[in-house]
Amino acid sequence: MKGRPAHNKGIPASAAQIEKNRNAALHREPQSKESRELQASKTRGQKRTEEQKARMKAAMTGIKKGPMSDAEKTKRSVALKGKKKPSGHTEKRLATLAKQLEEGTHYSQQKKTCPHCGVIASKGPYTRHHGAHCRHQINTRS
Repeated sequence: MKGRPAHNKGIPASAAQIEKNRNAALHREPQSKESRELQASKTRGQKRTEEQKARMKAAMTGIKKGPMSDAEKTKRSVALKGKKKPSGHTEKRLATLAKQLEEGTHYSQQKKTCPHCGVIASKGPYTRHHGAHCRHQINTRS
């Protein structure tokens, strides 16, 4: 079959086939914790060659990873409504924030100087009011 298209390529599945596949998926046994851990242990810490990394990068090139559609946002929002966060979530988040503030790597501490007016601003105000959007920028259009 290598190099040849599948026999059913371009033929949409019938409603009966979709229902059959759905029922098969619903009644499939979930993977046990032991088998998932074994699978993870085999890939955890793997070293990859530069050639492998290049192939992986090429495979991901062109795949859209941009902003979610409103429908997807709504779907995820509905799915997460009423679910509790894992224990220790807040403490971990606050610890990370404190560490970033201490190291000076938090996004609010990253300052840029506008080349047009010399104002030093953090990331948000800089991109909004300075750089390419600075009102002191000399207009080079004729």
